[in-house]
Amino acid sequence: MKTASQILLSLGLALLPVGQVSALTFSFDYQDSNGFGYFDNTSASPVGGNTGTTLGEQRRILLEHAAGVWANYLESDITIVIGADFQQIGGSSNSATLAFAGPEFLLSDFDGAPLPDILYVSALADSLAGEDNDPGSPDLGITVNESIDSDPNVLGGGGFYYGLDNNAPSNQTDLLSTLLHEIGHGLGFLSTVDETDGTLLGGLPDSFTVHIFDEETNEAWTEMTNTERRNSAINDPDVTFRGPATQQAAKRQLKPEFGGVSVDQINASGDTISSFSAQAGNFGWGVPESGVSGKLVLVDDGSGTTSDGCQGPFVNENEVLGQIALIDRGTCFFDEKVAFAQAAGAIAVIIANNDGETLVKMSGDDASITIPSVFIGQSDGNELKALLPGALVQIRNTIDPSGIREGSVSLHAPNPVASGSSISHWSISTFPHLLMQPNLSRLVDITNPQSGLVPFTQLPELDLTILAMRDIGWPIKNISIPHLSYELWAAEQITGPNTGREQDADGDSYTNFFEYVYATDPMLASSAPLVPAFSVLDPSNLELKYTRNSIAADVTFELTRTEDLETSFSDTTYGTGYRQTGATTIDDMTEEVEWEVFSEAPNEFFRVKGTENP
Repeated sequence: MKTASQILLSLGLALLPVGQVSALTFSFDYQDSNGFGYFDNTSASPVGGNTGTTLGEQRRILLEHAAGVWANYLESDITIVIGADFQQIGGSSNSATLAFAGPEFLLSDFDGAPLPDILYVSALADSLAGEDNDPGSPDLGITVNESIDSDPNVLGGGGFYYGLDNNAPSNQTDLLSTLLHEIGHGLGFLSTVDETDGTLLGGLPDSFTVHIFDEETNEAWTEMTNTERRNSAINDPDVTFRGPATQQAAKRQLKPEFGGVSVDQINASGDTISSFSAQAGNFGWGVPESGVSGKLVLVDDGSGTTSDGCQGPFVNENEVLGQIALIDRGTCFFDEKVAFAQAAGAIAVIIANNDGETLVKMSGDDASITIPSVFIGQSDGNELKALLPGALVQIRNTIDPSGIREGSVSLHAPNPVASGSSISHWSISTFPHLLMQPNLSRLVDITNPQSGLVPFTQLPELDLTILAMRDIGWPIKNISIPHLSYELWAAEQITGPNTGREQDADGDSYTNFFEYVYATDPMLASSAPLVPAFSVLDPSNLELKYTRNSIAADVTFELTRTEDLETSFSDTTYGTGYRQTGATTIDDMTEEVEWEVFSEAPNEFFRVKGTENP
């Protein structure tokens, strides 16, 4: 039944001051009059990949491009209708509402609803029901502030940037980021709770609110009274989003923002010999909970300063393969260096300053980078170089990633309540900054551009936001980050009651958890895990091949050893004598991996053990 109709939930962006599967499709109900907004006939020059020749055409191209980014990640058989317009909302020289958006209505208890008595935004309800619940009506509405383009007194008069490349000049506001953000609200990234009094819309929680939790009071919002929810709504930073897919993805997407990372020299037993402070960059994955260890190799790119990693392929690519690359700062961009190292097969990168001890927060926008990278001071870099060749190092986080509270991502819960911003956004403390943070960035004083709080320039990748969409009910696709815990995997892969870790759903003598680790079908007895086997290439070189679950966020794959197969295998083996030499992704779930192990004894045997992170 429909529990609320034509509710436009105004989630504003008070900016920023200047400085095959079911394919989802969108249609657009442009609601402006001729000559205005999306039909503005003012001539415009193509910019940043946007080929429109009038202002209105460029606006339509940009909105449809932003919707296309979302369509790349969500599945639905039902076309989603976006109602869109421009309005003259006004603003000041250093603050303005960029846009506001929300679902046009919400539904509960429709055919296909996953949970009873829960509100789902129109677009999601249509997807889950497999039918349009309100034919002919928009599912979500987006209004953009036309004053930012037309009023020279608003945000310095620079107007919106209409390129598709997220390359806005410093005096303009990137409209693509704004529209990506607003579409997110309309698709369900929002709470319908009234934060000022704690009341539920129509007396029911929504599919976003069911994941909201107060870590201080240890209560879910669905368990609270109105007064308790009202008090919790200003309890920053303890209000979190406990969606399980989001929790898992956050382990690799979020990082400590200021320091909080260590590069340790370790011995063959894993004991720390010395430690160096490091800083994570804003691109690539973060360091996993278990850390990442390997032999340290100084890159040689064969040109100029050979250790700056600015040319590829590396001369010593075979040495870098499966190890941790050490690279000097200078000559090219940070993400270029890391991309070359990743192409060479490095499992992580350490970049050393070439001009002092300052720990730089490395910037970059290469979304293809999936290995961790950290920055260290010049003298620490020199000390690591003095340990070469053969140094074994481990990179690890020493504090929780920024924006994480008790293992969950914090929501924006300032005191007092910020109308249009509270709760329905990620916390501003997350690092890297996320698409669904309020204002796309933080409110900054444009008279102080050195404040360090810079405009958010979101690439067409939807970070943790797309995992939150999965948690609220959206079927999603094309996710290239680890995001499945055992519980999520079991819920999707196992039908019936035998979902426990130590149970055996298909009766093939392998536990469900073992099938999870090695990526076999827990419901099909003929699909049984193959225990990783050894093949001897020569008396001192072993090649270990196995298949693993490539998106298991809670499993560490450890190398263990024994002197004969009758003796129990050791704990995790550390040493300079092994490396991952190849990995070929088969599909979204499995990965074929090869490790090369150099053994000093012909009777030394190795295996890979998948264990759950503590």
